[in-house]
Amino acid sequence: MQTGSDPLNPNSFDLSKALSSIEVTPGHFALIVNTIIGEASQQLKVTGHLVDGKTTINLTAISRGTNYASSNLSVANFGATDGLVFAGNDGSATINVTNSGFTAAAQVSVGSFAPAALSFVTIPGFANNVDVSGNFAYVAAGAAGLQVVDVTDRRAPHIVGSLDTPGNAEDVRVVGTRAYVADGSAGLRVIDITNPAAPTLLGSLDTPGTANDVVVVGNRAYVADGASGLQIIDVSNPQSPVLLGTFDTPGTANGVDVTGSVAVVADDTSLRTIDVSNPAAPAALGSVSTSGARDLTVEGNTAYLADYSGSFRVVDISAPNAPQILATTQQSLGGILTDVAKSREFVFGSDVVFVNGVPIINVANPAAPVVRARLDFPARDDNGTGIAVDNSYVYLTADRSLTENGSNGDSASTSGSTSPSRTRRASRPSSASPRRPRARPSSRARRFPSTYRRPTTFRWCRLTSP
Repeated sequence: MQTGSDPLNPNSFDLSKALSSIEVTPGHFALIVNTIIGEASQQLKVTGHLVDGKTTINLTAISRGTNYASSNLSVANFGATDGLVFAGNDGSATINVTNSGFTAAAQVSVGSFAPAALSFVTIPGFANNVDVSGNFAYVAAGAAGLQVVDVTDRRAPHIVGSLDTPGNAEDVRVVGTRAYVADGSAGLRVIDITNPAAPTLLGSLDTPGTANDVVVVGNRAYVADGASGLQIIDVSNPQSPVLLGTFDTPGTANGVDVTGSVAVVADDTSLRTIDVSNPAAPAALGSVSTSGARDLTVEGNTAYLADYSGSFRVVDISAPNAPQILATTQQSLGGILTDVAKSREFVFGSDVVFVNGVPIINVANPAAPVVRARLDFPARDDNGTGIAVDNSYVYLTADRSLTENGSNGDSASTSGSTSPSRTRRASRPSSASPRRPRARPSSRARRFPSTYRRPTTFRWCRLTSP
């Protein structure tokens, strides 16, 4: 009534008379564009304060008479959603908001960040794969067993502990205070890492084949056991693991992951789904042909596969009886992959075709993966053997040879270019255009270590801004 509006009509209002001020929040904000994501945005909220001194009204929508303007559209611009500000070029800008003669302003600064290589450390034995927990990385190091690396300072990593294992450490998974090592011909090792500097053996179980990969879900460990297929092991008593069941796959079980009651196995020339609801009697569900499935990670109804010469594949397992390949990257972009790891909407690949390159693939739409960038580690010409990620960093194990599941390297002064405490210069990810591929083996057979191999390494890079 005071402003001449009809109290019975919600569409009857005169903001020029009803408002005493407007406010925009946040009033100051920063947008950091990560190059692998490609965009950054901030939603603004505009609040109108009415003349009664008590009531507020949301004026974010343009339909309420609000207008937005940027002092520099090349730095900060707008999307289709009212009040949504997108980052442009690095710099600063003022977002001016007006409504019914009232004004408010928000200050925005825009910057950019590119994933950058940080450092590496030489690993004894052969760095086959890695898992990370907190400030420690755990490396399955072939004949040198389990190596524990303190990465508290990512620019000055150093080995703080180790435990020799009787087999060939090929993979490692960390769950709580235990590390589970796929120890090649010696099967599964369960290791206490309560004190990372002094890992101790809790228990073990020799598997019939060659333990290549392991994943732990609850009290069960699932082992990709080479020619002997899938092994399911009860680890509720870590001092005495018990074999629950076996499923002999037709190929070579290289990698495994589990979702619900379905185990998904990278079985060389196929990806196989196995019903493990009854661990004592696992049963075949379905399969789909692959080029050379090495390892995989599963999230929900989707498997992300390192398919070696088949590059990166996305497999739909929503119908486990009939898995289907949704998408495949070109080898020239996605690389020749030995392992994959996923964080948020990105998959990171351990690759053997690019020079020190880690392909970074956006899988926000699993049916249409996009290779966003390639992170290059300078100086050494290495081949990726394994990979892990956390919220801020990617960790890569690598060797100069094309050996898979190696045992020993030559970590003497023959390398010349590596040092356990050396910090590598930062590098920005390259565009997705390929470099010239190096020669690669034409057969699927793994090569075993030579006497004079240069040292295997473990390196990492930052994924997010400090």
